[in-house]
Amino acid sequence: MNPYKVLKVTPLHTREEVEKEYLNLRKDDSANFDEIEEAYQIIVRSLNKTVHERSYISNVEHELSNQSVPKLAGKPKKNSNHRDIQQKIFLGDQNYNQQFTYPSLSSKIAHYRSDMSRGTANNKKYYVLPMAFLLVASGALLSNATHQYYMNNEIDFSLLPSDEEDWDGEYDEGYYSEDESYSDEVLEDEEQNEDDAQAYLNEMAIGLVNDMSPIFFTDLQNSLKGRTDHFSGIVTDKFRSDFRPIVERMGENHVVFEGEIQSYPISSSNVIEVTDSRVVAIVGTDYSSLSYVPYLRGEPEGSEMEWQLTILKEDGYWKVDERKLISDSSSDRIDPVRPEVKQDIVDTIYTNARDWEKAYRNKDSSYFTRIRSSDYIDRQESYYRALDQNDWYWQGEYVGLEFSSDSISIEESNPIKATIEARIQYNGEYLDEDTMEFAEEDDSKPSTFRYNLEFDYDAQTWYIVDTTLLKQFSEGGIQSYSSY
Repeated sequence: MNPYKVLKVTPLHTREEVEKEYLNLRKDDSANFDEIEEAYQIIVRSLNKTVHERSYISNVEHELSNQSVPKLAGKPKKNSNHRDIQQKIFLGDQNYNQQFTYPSLSSKIAHYRSDMSRGTANNKKYYVLPMAFLLVASGALLSNATHQYYMNNEIDFSLLPSDEEDWDGEYDEGYYSEDESYSDEVLEDEEQNEDDAQAYLNEMAIGLVNDMSPIFFTDLQNSLKGRTDHFSGIVTDKFRSDFRPIVERMGENHVVFEGEIQSYPISSSNVIEVTDSRVVAIVGTDYSSLSYVPYLRGEPEGSEMEWQLTILKEDGYWKVDERKLISDSSSDRIDPVRPEVKQDIVDTIYTNARDWEKAYRNKDSSYFTRIRSSDYIDRQESYYRALDQNDWYWQGEYVGLEFSSDSISIEESNPIKATIEARIQYNGEYLDEDTMEFAEEDDSKPSTFRYNLEFDYDAQTWYIVDTTLLKQFSEGGIQSYSSY
């Protein structure tokens, strides 16, 4: 049994947070009370142990910080000559009287933490402090008495070592100069403690992300499907604010998401940053399909994506604050436009060609059903006025349509836009309205135009919004129109 999963907490939660979750679960009639109680007791014992250790270290820190630590002369090696040492004291040898102290307070605390991690505190060194103080005090009194004795008995001081003679300056292990560093063993202990602390944080981060990511990506999946920003309290307000424009654009562009999202468990290599209130990690996901516009494309194949998640502790709860796309296996993939879309574009040009035939014959622009261009309508109206000035009308018929399949391009925007190059041919003649007799043959040649179109989602129809006269086709793939 994982007690943290039972109570739905992590080792990073405080005792107050653990108790809150415990009480909430106790109110649930469907919960397993025995399992909840056991999990709660395990976590509380763990928290009590941590508090005890911190209290112990705090007491040591307080005791040492209030203790007047005497600066002791180094303890000579046992094989040192006692007479030589006494003589150096009498002569006031400055080299010997050099001050040596215990390591710094912070280093001592680190050493205590190292001892605690091994299950014991090495306190015996600190019993040396009061004893050493008494030894130094008694030694000083003894040296004064001895010095006075030698002076009264006219001792020849020339026989004693001179001030220039250096003592070897070596001391027993456990005494360190202010300028000396800890032993390799202590440094290794400190480094090991730091490594252990970081490893503990990494372990907590891995568990946190592995617990949260399935819930988060399920919420994300449902929000994309519904084009909403409804998450079950697992995201921050900032994340929700950043996500809202995404689903709004999906609605505006008629984009849908119909896939499923699966997240994969992470390991230590996926953890980028971890503190007690912030975790940044890379999470791999598998999308069964991607977002798409149903009119333009069929449902696309899935994709494997990596996301960088930033998770923050906010008001005592861990929440996703940011997601950033790191990689996407579909980034170089081009999902083709459905063939029916291109056919709809060509059909629109054909419909407009037949509309032009009716409108020119009746000199009435209301026959145009696929035009949303005032300039285009004005141009047609000018042709009708010219016919009226001559009292003519046009008698003709549609002959055919050619288009460049290579020129068809589609822009996935709002609205969807497209271009196509096409040429329409008519045969006809002009008749006199008064006599109803032949007036003039229509010898105009078919012209090539580039048509710009936009798709209306409500009407599910393409409309021509602009035309440009060309000298000839600029793209290949010339085909004659046929309904297919």
